[in-house]
Amino acid sequence: MLAETYTCNRSLAVATGSRAKGLQQRSLEVLDQLGVAERVLSFGRTDLPTQIHDGAKVVTELNTTSGWPPSDAVPYPDLLWIPQWRVEQVLRELLGAFGVRVELAHELTDLAQDADSVTATVRHHGHPAELRADYVVGCDGGHSAVRQLLGIAFDGETFTEEQGLVGDVEVDGLDRDHGHIWAAPDRGFLGLTPLPSTDAFQLQASVPWDPRPEPSLETFQRIVDEVAGVPELRLRKATWLSSAQVNVRMVDRYRAGRGLLAGDAAHCHSPAGGQGMNTGIQDAHNLGWKLAHVLRGADPALLDTYQEERLPVARRVLDDSEARRRRASEHGVNGLRGLAADRDTSGLTISYRDSSLSEDWPAPSGDLRAGDRAPDAVNRDTGERLFDLLRGPQWNVLVFGDTPQALDGDVRVHPIGEQWQAHDTYGVDQNAVFVVRPDGHLGFVARQATDEPLSRYLSTSGALSR
Repeated sequence: MLAETYTCNRSLAVATGSRAKGLQQRSLEVLDQLGVAERVLSFGRTDLPTQIHDGAKVVTELNTTSGWPPSDAVPYPDLLWIPQWRVEQVLRELLGAFGVRVELAHELTDLAQDADSVTATVRHHGHPAELRADYVVGCDGGHSAVRQLLGIAFDGETFTEEQGLVGDVEVDGLDRDHGHIWAAPDRGFLGLTPLPSTDAFQLQASVPWDPRPEPSLETFQRIVDEVAGVPELRLRKATWLSSAQVNVRMVDRYRAGRGLLAGDAAHCHSPAGGQGMNTGIQDAHNLGWKLAHVLRGADPALLDTYQEERLPVARRVLDDSEARRRRASEHGVNGLRGLAADRDTSGLTISYRDSSLSEDWPAPSGDLRAGDRAPDAVNRDTGERLFDLLRGPQWNVLVFGDTPQALDGDVRVHPIGEQWQAHDTYGVDQNAVFVVRPDGHLGFVARQATDEPLSRYLSTSGALSR
């Protein structure tokens, strides 16, 4: 096993554009597990309804933040509005605490692998260098060089009839307590969303492809004038301007030998439903613990479960996002509700029940099953949250009732007594065992005596190979 970890980016500077602007509920739980949720929350806001306009008139208002009622089981019931660069800033700080730095200006030009390692050839300020490691993970976006060098196809379609314009601008004449949308078949689409912890709005617009407009403050102002038709809206101080066509594409595999893909490198889609940044975070969360376990001695076949679990999620996200985009495109204001995040996009309903890592013993029963997200709960005596116990990269076992002999200390064991408001959430009225994977999903669920099957599961899943 090679000890070095390289985190490289071909950009010359860290990104400052907003790009994505919403963290879904499950992504907030992932950041909670990493110990940075509170810091991320301090930069965002959850109370941001969206107003639909016809010129200066507000036609309707959409609640785009909450898909879940408040409960102990769901500590983050609302979407968090926050620019992507802020999330990346917090994660870079976390990496720095572990002694890891993102190296800029490193462009991947070649990739080779053998039975034991991969060798990446990179260009740094014009000079080639080779980096050797056990695995390479391509998190390098829709134009992924890693994906291309691995020879993995990126099938789908590009919508050439229109392009999207996006940028961060300051706006006079618009309140910051709402997002704002104008949409009409004869004028196009325009969205202006205030970005928390900044003075800027993110502008999104869909315009005809021919002639192709160049992104500029003047172009953005012209679109605002034409689509919104509100003279008081004036743009100034653009800090980021970009354009892109809508692509709906995905890979047919996430792995080629020692090369793996995550996020937009594996799948891309329209912004409808706000799932782009979130699926990338959740891809990495699923892959990260498996890669760590393999590097510590677990069977390398564990990495195959990454594709097994995340490829179906990508297919569902692409289908859902495209359906939302089409509804909005075809039905104008009446279709705009489909652009908003909701329970289906929260990530809380994602389950890996069909995964080879999921086992219900002796058979599936109850509403909560192996592969589902492990719900949170509160200790009524201390106020402690169950998520506080689960935080970190380890496997956890929640024991309701008698502790099985199979638990020998290689995993963290948590007796769940009556003081925990978890019995109803977990559907337990007698002895039960729930094995929680490092990514917060249930791997093994048993509602009766379990010594032999529990021991077997912990051995074969990689939980005891650390």
